[in-house]
Amino acid sequence: MAGPTEETAALEETEDLRNEDRSNVVRKGPTGLTVIAIGAAIAIVVSATYILFTFSLPTILGQDNWLVMAFRTYIMLLIGLSIPYFVVLALISRITGQFFDRFYSPPEGTNARDLILSRLYGYGSMVPIRSEQLSSSHSWLNWLGGPAGLVIHDGFAVYLEKGNRFSRVLGPGIFHIEPAETVKTIVDLRPIVRNGSVKAWTKDGIKIELEVRMETQIGHETNQPNEPANLVYPFNPDDVKKAVEKTAVRFNRETQSLTESNWVDGVWGKVQGFLATYISSHTVDELFLAEWGTSQMLSQSASRKVFQDLNQNLIEYGARISNLQITNFTIPPEVNKQRIDNWEAERQSIETITVGQTKAYEIREREKARAEAEQEIIANIAKEMERIDFDRLQETVLLSLSGILDQSLSDPFTRTLVTNETLDTLEKLKKLL
Repeated sequence: MAGPTEETAALEETEDLRNEDRSNVVRKGPTGLTVIAIGAAIAIVVSATYILFTFSLPTILGQDNWLVMAFRTYIMLLIGLSIPYFVVLALISRITGQFFDRFYSPPEGTNARDLILSRLYGYGSMVPIRSEQLSSSHSWLNWLGGPAGLVIHDGFAVYLEKGNRFSRVLGPGIFHIEPAETVKTIVDLRPIVRNGSVKAWTKDGIKIELEVRMETQIGHETNQPNEPANLVYPFNPDDVKKAVEKTAVRFNRETQSLTESNWVDGVWGKVQGFLATYISSHTVDELFLAEWGTSQMLSQSASRKVFQDLNQNLIEYGARISNLQITNFTIPPEVNKQRIDNWEAERQSIETITVGQTKAYEIREREKARAEAEQEIIANIAKEMERIDFDRLQETVLLSLSGILDQSLSDPFTRTLVTNETLDTLEKLKKLL
């Protein structure tokens, strides 16, 4: 998106081009009524001259002021011969105006005379294109067509037809449209935001409603080859043609009639269908629980995949989606309550399992440490017994055993690992020794 300064500069450049090329756009040459008017004027002059020299001049040549009388007679002949011409012209204009109104049935306020004269003379007014709809004073471009001049502002394109068939696509700039060329559609090239809802059923039979925000724009690629560098919004005639020709007729529930949808409706319908298909191919848990797989709808990976697949499918529409957001979702209250209860029970089950595993690990580690301590005591006893003098066995055993007990009972770590009953027994044994 360009800033206001760039857009203003582009519009000023368009205004300069319009002032420079106005003469080239408005008039394409003498045609129609111009030729008729010139021919009629020549015919009147030739007729007046023929009558003057053939009938009037021979009768006044002998008079003194014959030159003045000849001039006066010539002027009167010109006026007299011009009156029928203007009368006939007025009758033709009136008849053609009535025929025009009956044939085209133009909207109220349409000046049929100006439109007829513009087609006869081969020129038309300058029409600015700065929105998707023509003004009421220029609506004749939709049903009658040129000749006319179009000043198309940056951010818009015009799809032209000739004889109900495609003619050409015009982008920003100044152009002349030929007779019988009509404006089929004006396309907005700027990013367009559409908010709406998508309703669908999941694979396990639950109805979900999503609130979606979509930002779309004509042009599948952001930069096109041979594109003018001074354009704020990209323009590609092929993409505009695809977008316009992908429109379809839909039933309007409000007016109870068939209406022609524009390209934004087509893109929005594509988004609705794609999201509905995605929802119907997954369960509720798969859509909203991360541990059920990578299809979680609000996750970054799933959103990126949906975004890429949609833009791939929109190539044939000549459009692209620049941003797609799921702002909210709605589930039936009773289903939502049951879903929360199930998830809460599942979380409690996981918590119970985790606590049990923690306690089991604690007991296992404590028993392991106790066994290692008892093993160390026995190893020390065996080591001391190797030093026993068998001649003084009884005295040596008693002294060694007393030393081991003193060492073991003085170790605080050993006391924490040996049971209370064992400690009491060792204390009594120490006293006996």
